[in-house]
Amino acid sequence: MIWNEEIECMDPASLKELQGRRLVSMVRDIYERNPVYHKKLDEAGISPGDVKGIDDLPKLPFTVKEDLQQGYPYDLFA
Repeated sequence: MIWNEEIECMDPASLKELQGRRLVSMVRDIYERNPVYHKKLDEAGISPGDVKGIDDLPKLPFTVKEDLQQGYPYDLFA
């Protein structure tokens, strides 16, 4: 059963492009709206403009348990 035929049957190049656009948008949004991730990206030396697509995913820092504990609960709202 196919839930979303357009996305699920998309060719790999189009899917990669879509994922890249969504990643760029997400990084921009969390940088602007979330102090925990803003700080984390700054510490990694990454600005939203550095992320151009899905190939830049390895540049992004991991979120670890301590990040969530330090920001809980209000700093995690976006």
